[in-house]
Amino acid sequence: MIKKSFYDQIYSQITSRDDVDELSRRSGVSYNTILCIYSQKYQALTRKNLYKHQTSEAISNYFQRYQNGETIVDIAEEVNVAPCLLARFILQVYLTTKVPAFFSFHSQSKQIKAEISRRIKDPSVIEEERLRDQISECIACDDNYSPLVDKIRQTTGEEYEYILQEKLRNLDVDFMGEEELRSKGYPKTPDVKLKTPIIIKEHVVYWIDSKASFGDDYNYSVNYKEQFSGYISRYGPGLVIYWFGFIQELNGENDDVLLLCDFPENVVRLAIKE
Repeated sequence: MIKKSFYDQIYSQITSRDDVDELSRRSGVSYNTILCIYSQKYQALTRKNLYKHQTSEAISNYFQRYQNGETIVDIAEEVNVAPCLLARFILQVYLTTKVPAFFSFHSQSKQIKAEISRRIKDPSVIEEERLRDQISECIACDDNYSPLVDKIRQTTGEEYEYILQEKLRNLDVDFMGEEELRSKGYPKTPDVKLKTPIIIKEHVVYWIDSKASFGDDYNYSVNYKEQFSGYISRYGPGLVIYWFGFIQELNGENDDVLLLCDFPENVVRLAIKE
């Protein structure tokens, strides 16, 4: 975990992915943690500024520039937006103006959004060769919003869920995983619900959620609102593991959520059966 003041220093100094390695060496913070902080900063800036690029005027301008011979990657770099996000805007106009099968669809319809996602995930289905090549280029150079990065994030999340479950099994801690919980009709499903609660650092833990990310103010706030508060109301207090660290001061924000960077080797079991 990192103190808020130290986190703020790192956050202010990291301006691109190229800064990650050097900043990791200078700060003594792991490469993966610095990379998480950078990625989450990039996403925060994107959330803040994306509305400027989503206007019909902006999208029409980007498509016209593409039509005039500029590459999507070059336009994205100039206007400071992720290449794959700009590629979605280009595909939106392309489908509704150049592909007859979609002429009658509204640009924001579910069908168009689904077709855009299909072409981003598999550019080989794009009808126009130049656009197909440029979408492939966007995917190759986008470190934050490409389907390849999404797949890496998904795989990393699954890997750390497996690590958590293996640690629990090695300690003979009985639990139900997310799939088992869903099969039994539980409405809110943390990664792990313990069959017998345990005590960690004087906190009673009924459930555990695994996060292959860094716990900053924004992510913790969203996670708490959308997930943790529901787990607390249904199961009681729990543990959240941010495997790549978190802001230290967040650990005192709610007594019902304990934050850690790993699962401890020693736990105390409560003699309370479900």
